Amino acid sequence: MAVDYICFVRAQTERRTATTPQDRRAALEAMIDTYTRPLADGMSAAWLGPVREALRRDALDAVGALARVLVGTDPEQTLELSEIARAFDPFDELLYRDIMRLQARLGRLDAIPRTLALLATRLAELDEHPSPVAVHLAEQLCDPGTAHRGGSQAAGHVPA
Repeated sequence: MAVDYICFVRAQTERRTATTPQDRRAALEAMIDTYTRPLADGMSAAWLGPVREALRRDALDAVGALARVLVGTDPEQTLELSEIARAFDPFDELLYRDIMRLQARLGRLDAIPRTLALLATRLAELDEHPSPVAVHLAEQLCDPGTAHRGGSQAAGHVPA
């Protein structure tokens, strides 16, 4: 635990002090690689909750920053990053929408209903349902006559 945390904080510092896009990207990748699970997972202490959440948000920010760099040129890697972000924040409907848009852009229309079903399963844990916007987006992306429109919107929102 301490080693992962130290490596994450070191990568975070490198990102903040990076002077080139290449150095910034390498630091973001290191942050993502070292955030493997919540800090002190399984432990509880009053002080730990805010630190754990701040670290998770910093990891999500790193994923989002790297996804924004790649969305225009490497949708496959952006999809992988979006899936990482989804694992970090499994109830964020916007992430699922981004994933569906990227799946459409990559021609993986068969994956879109599964992504919507996964969102529904996760939200059911909170007694919630996917929004009508998410359902409509999935339907629109799966419609061969409109799929190209949804795919071009993939750059509209990336994990933040």
